[in-house]
Amino acid sequence: IAKSHFKSQTSAIRAMASDEELLMAFRAIDKGNTGVISADELRAFLYKKRYNELFVQKYLRLFDRNHDGKITLEEYQNTLNEIPRAQRQ
Repeated sequence: IAKSHFKSQTSAIRAMASDEELLMAFRAIDKGNTGVISADELRAFLYKKRYNELFVQKYLRLFDRNHDGKITLEEYQNTLNEIPRAQRQ
């Protein structure tokens, strides 16, 4: 998956979803209800959606700001909020 294609998919998600829907999506991936998405939780979720390991790794690189192998709610929200406003509408 090309980086530009991946970012456009992420932009499309952000444009179509309200903040509440994005929070629900985060919680759907965070199976342990810990407020953090582990790499294993992300992998399981994306594999069920038929995404491959390359997509999982790109998703992690994009959202995991401190590179600790986990995505916090704050990292998730900050990444989505960086999508230009024009792409959200």
